[in-house]
Amino acid sequence: MAHDVFISYSSEDKLAADALCAALEAARIRCWMAPRNVVPALSYSGQITRAIKASRVMVLIFSEHANVSAAVLAEVELAANARVHILNFRVDASPLGDDLLFYLQHRHWLDALTPPMELHHARLVQSILGLLALASSAEETQLTTATKHPATSTPALSALVPGEAGGAQPRKFTMFRALLLVALGMGAITAILIWIAGRSSAPQPAPTFAPKPIAATTPLATPESSPRTLLVPGTYSKIQAAIDAARSGDTVKVAAGTYTGKLEFKDGINLIGAGMDQTLVRCGAAEGDLFTVRSCSAGVISDMGFEHTGENKTTNDYDLVWLDASAVKLLRCRIRHSGHVGIFCTAGDQSVVQDCEVSGCGFSGIIVRSGAKTTLLHNRCENNTDVGIGADGADTSPTLTRNEARGNTWAGIIFQKGAGGTAEANLCENNGEAGIQVTGEGTAPTLTRNEARGNTLSGIVFAGSAGGTAEANLCENNKESGIAALDLDTAPTLRDNRGEKNGVCGIFVGKGAKPIIEPGNNLAGRKFRGVYRER
Repeated sequence: MAHDVFISYSSEDKLAADALCAALEAARIRCWMAPRNVVPALSYSGQITRAIKASRVMVLIFSEHANVSAAVLAEVELAANARVHILNFRVDASPLGDDLLFYLQHRHWLDALTPPMELHHARLVQSILGLLALASSAEETQLTTATKHPATSTPALSALVPGEAGGAQPRKFTMFRALLLVALGMGAITAILIWIAGRSSAPQPAPTFAPKPIAATTPLATPESSPRTLLVPGTYSKIQAAIDAARSGDTVKVAAGTYTGKLEFKDGINLIGAGMDQTLVRCGAAEGDLFTVRSCSAGVISDMGFEHTGENKTTNDYDLVWLDASAVKLLRCRIRHSGHVGIFCTAGDQSVVQDCEVSGCGFSGIIVRSGAKTTLLHNRCENNTDVGIGADGADTSPTLTRNEARGNTWAGIIFQKGAGGTAEANLCENNGEAGIQVTGEGTAPTLTRNEARGNTLSGIVFAGSAGGTAEANLCENNKESGIAALDLDTAPTLRDNRGEKNGVCGIFVGKGAKPIIEPGNNLAGRKFRGVYRER
């Protein structure tokens, strides 16, 4: 894949790297990062080397972890040797170690030490766009020079260096020649001055031609076109009034307090509260969806709380936050007591939902449906009536990473009705039935390195002719089995999963199920170790 930017980071900072990558790609800056872009079965180190050399810019996510990472050091060294621009994006205040200092002491850096991170991402985007523009200009200049002066017409270096073998010998520049040139120059200047004086003394005819129009130029930024900050309360008393008045790039800052009324977001703006437990927006559960984000290609919503109120706050079909066909960032928000779904992502949505808390909803915490490809990072979904996180329908393929789903009535995470996508490093515990459930023909997600503990039935359940892959998951202390494959033609691939102390068995295979159980699984129950097949 052609790319502009190589992202270098420590594996401890993967969440920061994913968020930064999403911000850059939202600005149409093509990124390469491992392991996302690594092709299986090819040399890992070779792919890293080629990706760095093909980049125009390297962004180093610098932290205390990157400071001591041998892999990061090797990547920075490769970039320096390949003369790739290196941008040091500092996410903590650790001083540069001696090894990285050698390469980075004179490099440009951006500090991203204080929230909100999205503002630092915006600065980084502008810096990279500037570097890419310079690189493109330099390449065009080189191409033009090469076209006008092809290599075949360039004289040999020895012909230009005095004293080299075969080269031209320097001529002696005598004092007489110097004086002659000075005299000729002074004479030319005198002649020009006499000619100018003669023209200025002669009458000049009136011009008979129209003045040449001045070419239109792009106007400089004015206060009216520069990003603004709108305050609530202050500039505006109502949040929706500030949103309506905002232009793309503006920031609406909402002070701590409780605000009433439904909201509709505007494309390209930033809506920033004082904190998920300080800025609270609410409306009655019977009034409708609280916050609608529809067809917005950019924007940030962060540090706010959203809540339904009223007697039927968990018995109707209205959602709290509806992300419809958008690509925004929803960060550090608390969503609770929705009548239906806490966060509902539909119609091909590609937003990023990160560090949010979703609880006490009448149906589910987060639902991704109708072809949505939403990214969910490090959210907490607890005590919802149905599931914590659900992916529903063909062409729906969310990316779920490091989320926590606890105490939900049915399942922590469910993929169903043909959904795909990935679930990696999520924690699902103490849910009413399964930690993770995959059900329905055509449903085939990839489940990797998740932990499923203490769930009422099984850690991971495949059912209803579902497929998919479960690899390197930890399933322990579940009341029945670590992993279960139920129903006719259910055929997941199980690889390198592990877990002890499940109530009955490690892997349960129901009648008609056809799981592909590869060597390397190490799952056990208190009654049966390994695989138990229903007769």
